[in-house]
Amino acid sequence: MKLIPTNNRQVINWLLAITLCSAGALYLGVAEPTRNLQTPTPEDEWQLPTLAAPIEAQALYAKLNTLQPWGKELENASKTNKNQSTNKLQLVGIVKEGGKQYILLSDGQKITRYTIKDTLPDETVVISIDKNTVTLQRTDTEETLKLYAPKPTS
Repeated sequence: MKLIPTNNRQVINWLLAITLCSAGALYLGVAEPTRNLQTPTPEDEWQLPTLAAPIEAQALYAKLNTLQPWGKELENASKTNKNQSTNKLQLVGIVKEGGKQYILLSDGQKITRYTIKDTLPDETVVISIDKNTVTLQRTDTEETLKLYAPKPTS
C-alpha cells in the first residue's frame, strides 16, 4: 500500500482509517471530552447602587440666574438682572421650534409656555419674541425682558 492515495478507493480507505483511529482514541479516553462544564460561582454580592443626594433645583436655578453667559458672576444680581418684570414673572428661556416661537416664564413655582399674542395672568400681552429679548405690552406701557445680561465692553 502506498502512502499517497492515487484513486478514489485509496482515499476512502485513508478517511476510514483516520475515522477509526479518532473513534478509538475517544473510546480509550485519550481525548476524553470534559464532562463537567459547570464552574463554581462566587456568592452573589450585588447591592443596590447608592444615589447622590437630590439637587436643590431652586438654589441651582437662582445661582444660574446670577451667572452671565460667559461664566462671570454679576456684581449685584438684583440690580443688573433684567429678567425680573414687575409682575413677578421671570424669563427662563426662548424656544424656536420650526416656524413657531415660545417663551418660558416662571412665577417661582412653575414654568409656563407662551407665544406671541398670548395674555399673561396679569393681562399683559406678548408682543414680540427675538433672539435674546421679549417685548410685553401692558395697558399703556411696553416692557422688554432680556434673557441674558449685556456683555460689558472693555
